[in-house]
Amino acid sequence: MSIAQMKQDIEDLKKQRIDAEIEEAKNRKKFKLFKFPSSVKRKAKKSVKEGKFLVVYLKNNKTIDFFWAESTMGLIDVDPNYKQVRVKPYHGFEPEAVYSYKNKFGALVIPEWRLLPVGGVVEDLEREVSFGGTDDILTAKALNISSMAEITLANMMEKKELDANAKKKGNMGWLLWVGVALIGGYVLLKVLGVF
Repeated sequence: MSIAQMKQDIEDLKKQRIDAEIEEAKNRKKFKLFKFPSSVKRKAKKSVKEGKFLVVYLKNNKTIDFFWAESTMGLIDVDPNYKQVRVKPYHGFEPEAVYSYKNKFGALVIPEWRLLPVGGVVEDLEREVSFGGTDDILTAKALNISSMAEITLANMMEKKELDANAKKKGNMGWLLWVGVALIGGYVLLKVLGVF
């Protein structure tokens, strides 16, 4: 076998490999980029003006919900349809855990099984404490991060009390309708000439 024959064989193998890669690339599925649902996109501009941020809510049954929320009293109301649920679930809010989506709006990732959102100082410190030692625990106490869960639970209890007190006040809409009915009746009787 001569050198020219060996070079020709190498060139043929290279061409076969390139053809195989091209064929494989043609058969390979194209991956689509992630896009938010249209409902999220429609509400984005209005919600950002209202000071809300997008919540990506990871549920236990491996589904994802998207909705807009705002932080009140250091808590995030994660169930917009709470009227259908007995318990209104809250999760803690941490400003460092808010991610930016294309510099258009803030997004927060909240798993259903955790009290605090993904990301932020608390999660970083939890990771360091699990691999580190007492220095990290002392750092957490010095930064007042170790009590974040307790603060969130206290805020949840306060919010629950405020919600319970707000519901006890009752709805005064019926009083308005009674007033309208009385005025309407008076006008009707005036027109009929009773008064």
